Amino acid sequence: MAKFQVAYRGRWEGRAGWYIAFAYEVQTVEALKRAIPHVDRAWDGENRIWWVAKEYEDKLLALFPGFEAHLKQPTIPGFE
Repeated sequence: MAKFQVAYRGRWEGRAGWYIAFAYEVQTVEALKRAIPHVDRAWDGENRIWWVAKEYEDKLLALFPGFEAHLKQPTIPGFE
């Protein structure tokens, strides 16, 4: 799997989740799409970043080594 380049908490259409960016690899994109239902992820093509619903943190842990460190970041009020 690809190593992510950016990961931070944020909201998409009012829902809490994670923004993640990583070097494009077909296998990683396909794995992300298989692991997370389309209603719980979004691609922001303009900014080249994915949003994934908070409920799928376990899937992000499985897909991206090192993501666990981001889970320990303090939560900013309004972005949890």
